[in-house]
Amino acid sequence: MAAAKPGLAVKSIKLSESATASDDIWRDYKGFAWIDPAASESWDYNIKIARDAWSRGFDEINFDYIYTEEAL
Repeated sequence: MAAAKPGLAVKSIKLSESATASDDIWRDYKGFAWIDPAASESWDYNIKIARDAWSRGFDEINFDYIYTEEAL
């Protein structure tokens, strides 16, 4: 999802010698991008997806497999 919604992605902060920061998308050692699970925008997006699924007839929506990269 981070590739499709880069605004929700965990950002990489790289400090150069001039102490300027870059907001490039952070990627793990396998090259995967992750959404920031602590950002309220991520929660809002997940809720939007759940409401859409519910409106289409899904009777169960699980959020039990939302992890941070460190948990893998």
